[in-house]
Amino acid sequence: MRIVYTVAAIMGVVWSGIVLAIMGARGVEWYSLSWYLAGGIAGMTAGKFTVWSRIRTDGEERFWPGLATFYVGMVTFWGSWVIVERSAICIRHGGWSDSNLQDHLGLIIWFVVYGTLVWGVLLIPLTFATRWVVWRVYLRYADY
Repeated sequence: MRIVYTVAAIMGVVWSGIVLAIMGARGVEWYSLSWYLAGGIAGMTAGKFTVWSRIRTDGEERFWPGLATFYVGMVTFWGSWVIVERSAICIRHGGWSDSNLQDHLGLIIWFVVYGTLVWGVLLIPLTFATRWVVWRVYLRYADY
């Protein structure tokens, strides 16, 4: 199963790059560890959800679990990003800091809505392609 979650994490990091490109990231944003760490965590979570949901349907792809994977990945991504960013801010300040906390938490809700309405046209179909890859890796390498 390690290979499945490794592939899913790598795909999550690729998704981070896609999100950065869609958002029009510039300069330093491309080199921020928080984007890629959150992408890896979201990729593993979405990969685990993909395997779980496909096992439940005897390997068949279904629309609703695929759509749910998009939201599982998105919420995990932004939640992980906020945690990593908050941790970095607290480390820099030598303790807890409320700096930008409300803004960071508000981003999760904003991106869930915005990501669905605007980016969803591109990202939801990409979710199904990603699920297909993760499922193929699972079928090839999983221990039954």
